[in-house]
Amino acid sequence: MKVKHLDREETLKLIEIFRKRIDFNNTLNAYVRKFMKARGLDTYSAFNGYHDEPTEEMKQEMIAILTQDKLGDVSWMSQQLKKEYASSCAEIFGQVYSPAVNRYVLSDLHDLEKHLKELEQASQNRNEENSMFKVERDLNSNRLNLYFEDIPEYEVRTLLKRNGFKWSSYLGAWTRQLTQNAEISLEKLKKDLDI
Repeated sequence: MKVKHLDREETLKLIEIFRKRIDFNNTLNAYVRKFMKARGLDTYSAFNGYHDEPTEEMKQEMIAILTQDKLGDVSWMSQQLKKEYASSCAEIFGQVYSPAVNRYVLSDLHDLEKHLKELEQASQNRNEENSMFKVERDLNSNRLNLYFEDIPEYEVRTLLKRNGFKWSSYLGAWTRQLTQNAEISLEKLKKDLDI
């Protein structure tokens, strides 16, 4: 999952949704097992991916379950996500309660948690100043900003560009997206400038 463009607030929101998704998948898994057992279907075979195509009646019941929130509060779930679950009813009866389903969600959740950790590390040394420029880590807009008192010399501007910084007349600063790579580039820039 691409997470580098996300700020702290967006990351926290997505982490919460992904955790709810995992809980929902687990609840749905339990329901599907009961649903199949009540109809005399072989849940072991279905678990391994070998099962008959669900009937139209079964599909309609699953759509009703998803769209009417019969599995608890799913107000966090977007309509699009509900439609995706409902439209893939054939998968719901087989793969949805395979551990592989949560594996993808867990992988995305891991990416988000790693990104959050990087943002928090960056916020620990949020602002700093040296003999040439002031560094600001703006977590709200997810930007690394460098403020110079005067227009930097041509060689300095070349180094800034080489390290991925662009001039923003709006901010009055040289800026780039706040990522781990941006922090590495900042350190390289300081080393090149002997700061």
